[in-house]
Amino acid sequence: ANINIERFSFNTLNLKVTVDGPADGYCFLYYSDAYHPDWNAYVNGRKTAVIKSNIGYKSVMIPYGTSEVVFKFGNIVYYASIFCSIFLCLVILGSTIYVFGKGICNG
Repeated sequence: ANINIERFSFNTLNLKVTVDGPADGYCFLYYSDAYHPDWNAYVNGRKTAVIKSNIGYKSVMIPYGTSEVVFKFGNIVYYASIFCSIFLCLVILGSTIYVFGKGICNG
């Protein structure tokens, strides 16, 4: 197999994988990274199941030949919680600046 890493970050992995074999067959792509149910996988643009492998790692089924494989972490709750956290921090920062700014101006 030939595996090229196209993009890598803490919550995304893009791969280009070439595996020799029969045109109508499939094989496992085993990724030795911790499994979590919020990992999503896409093979050639189509969502596919992330399989829990070897007790705590992840795998996907890919066809023989050349495939683009994308692993992405997160769901709507994950992104909503990040947005709420950032929004709350901005509100606290704005309130702090307002209170201290008002105290300085009244002097």
